[in-house]
Amino acid sequence: MRTFILSLRFLLLCLLFTALLPATSQTIIDLKKGNVKVRSKNLHDFDVENKHPDALREDSLLYADNLKRAFNYLYADSLEQAEVLLRDCLKLRPNARGNFVVRRTLGQIALGQERYKEAIEEFTSVLRTHPSDESVRFDRASAYLGFGNARAALQDCDVLLQAEQTDSFRARTLFLRAATKIQLRNYNEARQDLRRVIELDPQNENAPILLAMCLYRDGRPQEAYQRLEVFISLHPKDVQALAMRAMLFKADEKWEQAQTDYDELILLEPNNTDFRVGRAEVLIQLGEKSAARRDLDKAVSLGLPRASLQSLYQQCR
Repeated sequence: MRTFILSLRFLLLCLLFTALLPATSQTIIDLKKGNVKVRSKNLHDFDVENKHPDALREDSLLYADNLKRAFNYLYADSLEQAEVLLRDCLKLRPNARGNFVVRRTLGQIALGQERYKEAIEEFTSVLRTHPSDESVRFDRASAYLGFGNARAALQDCDVLLQAEQTDSFRARTLFLRAATKIQLRNYNEARQDLRRVIELDPQNENAPILLAMCLYRDGRPQEAYQRLEVFISLHPKDVQALAMRAMLFKADEKWEQAQTDYDELILLEPNNTDFRVGRAEVLIQLGEKSAARRDLDKAVSLGLPRASLQSLYQQCR
């Protein structure tokens, strides 16, 4: 999250240097899907430009001030306040040269808050005028995946991978494409991408875990378990790896092994409601209903709605 905030602040800082530059184009380009038109400006387009010069100057100063304040809010991780100021910027100077950066930042804020539809709209708006911006296309692919549109995410990933990239960015893109293929249940191709990720970035700790899941889903459980065993032996406190193995143990009804992993997970993250509920499900299968109820009660005390656990509570009777 800190890297995300820093990148937003950098973009807005760059905007401050161009905030006072007027837009002087005498044409309008309508960039609508399937209907791109170039036309002369009409009276409506000149409404803002026909303001008194002092009013235009005031708008520009306020635009720059809003960017500066948004920069400060991003520094303080106050995304909601930053978003309000950025949207005001678009109203003040809808034709400002740097508005594509404002929209990109709004898209990143929406993406970080899991408002995927809004993020997609903002990123798409930027890509209409800056189609070669790889970071924006990557962000849109991430938003598409979060929104559940894996095919659109896959298309963006394929476009990115056609271009020359650094090993680091290529590894990130391949990892994202693997995630889209997993969502599409194309586990064989996902494995190929994940193996390439590991080659490009041996320090990536998420790729081996996803690779194990792909192997399991593709009917190769023993190989999946072996890969997880090796990884966990090297990273004994890796929560994602332990959670994955616990999930696989539970799916295979290996209740004792699943309990062992959940015990370790809860030691590492005692307030994680998913782990509490997961262990409760295992304990019910082992006949330890009182212990299962205690885990459910703890999950409720941590904020999980009791109604969502009603069936498990019934099994504890």
